[in-house]
Amino acid sequence: MRRPSASSATKATVSTHRASEPAPTASGMIQQQTRFVGRVVEVTDGDTISVLREGKAVKVRLYGIDAPERWQAYGTKAQEYTAALTFRQLVVVMVRDTDRYGQLVGEVHLTDGRGLSQELVKEGLA
Repeated sequence: MRRPSASSATKATVSTHRASEPAPTASGMIQQQTRFVGRVVEVTDGDTISVLREGKAVKVRLYGIDAPERWQAYGTKAQEYTAALTFRQLVVVMVRDTDRYGQLVGEVHLTDGRGLSQELVKEGLA
């Protein structure tokens, strides 16, 4: 039986990813997740809050949802609901990305473990 030559054989792709490094995403960009705990100091709208991180307020957009803007229908209600759950409270932020405006995009969890995004969806506000 004849073996295929190296030129006709399909070449296998070798992964150079190490387990200790952040995994590349589908777009090829490396995404490194960061987790931090901070107090919510501002609620911009239903899906954007400011959280103290190392003594500085940083904007965090909620990952995976889109709540109405303040001027849209239910926008004020979404903002008020987010504020009722988070304002002046400690939250856990798992950073997933940075948006085109330089804001963090992350999963936000309340101290009781509930996900803020999921709570907004349950209320029909996202």
